Amino acid sequence: FKSRAMIRANIITPNQFELEYLSGVKIKTLEDARRACNIAHDMGPETILLTSLIHNDTSDNDIQMMASRKVGSQFVVTTPRLPLNPAPNGAGDFTAAMFLARHLMGDDIKTALSMTAGSVFALFEETYKAGTRELALIKAQDRFVNAKPIPPLSL
Repeated sequence: FKSRAMIRANIITPNQFELEYLSGVKIKTLEDARRACNIAHDMGPETILLTSLIHNDTSDNDIQMMASRKVGSQFVVTTPRLPLNPAPNGAGDFTAAMFLARHLMGDDIKTALSMTAGSVFALFEETYKAGTRELALIKAQDRFVNAKPIPPLSL
């Protein structure tokens, strides 16, 4: 994947562990995450959505996502971390699909990140309430389609 797919990819959506592997950077700070994204950009992808970002400055009650463009725009969004342990099946696939959908609709990465974070959080809240490892997609569909955007910070 690292040597063949990265050079052909336009968008990648790694979680923190996967980006650490791809970039060779251990992410302990937000600056490490930015550097890891930049290294991954140098391998090919124009757009990166880094999911499940937890670094030294992340509160125990929060989790982050970061969107990065090769040309330099980087944004981070923070949401409450729900006690979903283990993580629901398909969480990464759902997140990637929502981000790609927003991208294909013409959103810039800041808007795509904001809307994706809102949708993912809405789905996770319903999944947490359901007390299951399976994503509550049907029950939450109206919530995640009409989710409130979560404002990202520019880096």
